[in-house]
Amino acid sequence: MEKGKENTRVSKTKKVLKEAVVELLKQGDASLINVCSICEIAKVNRTTFYNHYQDKETLLKEMVLDTVDASSDFLIAFLDKKNRSMAMSKMLQYYRDNDGFFLTLMKTDYANTFIKLMIETLWEKNCQWSKEKDKDIASNSYEYYRTVFKVSGVIYMILRWLEEGRKIPLPTMSSVILSFISGKATKAYVGVELGKKS
Repeated sequence: MEKGKENTRVSKTKKVLKEAVVELLKQGDASLINVCSICEIAKVNRTTFYNHYQDKETLLKEMVLDTVDASSDFLIAFLDKKNRSMAMSKMLQYYRDNDGFFLTLMKTDYANTFIKLMIETLWEKNCQWSKEKDKDIASNSYEYYRTVFKVSGVIYMILRWLEEGRKIPLPTMSSVILSFISGKATKAYVGVELGKKS
């Protein structure tokens, strides 16, 4: 089999397995999810599952890491300070498009793991970016706590936005989050929750 076709097949299989996990997470307790139930919903056999993942935890961890990777790519744009508005809008679109997984993820034991990984990933990228700019923030506790504050704050603002059915239009929500991150006055956004769904 050609490498390209094999990679496509692997990607499709992983996608259906991940979609099955999202479906199961929506149904209830994550601890009740097992390889059999994932395979049943994905309509694949257990051998296929084990060709790709060691166990359900390996699959769940990969799903968390997928979200961390996508999110940190958007968040890292803030370090450049050139396209913050576009980066935040794209990040909100990502979470809107993947709200099934994100909303259920944040109700499981994996929520804390996700937030910690997000903080660690962005902190590492922030340190690397600072070194490239001839700064060294790696040992700066103040900068680390700022990262913790901003990352966890953004995650929970997005979570609330999705839970409320995205009442605030996406461009407005992007501006609201950016104003909180920058520490600028947010009086202009009081009462915006009555906007249309995005």
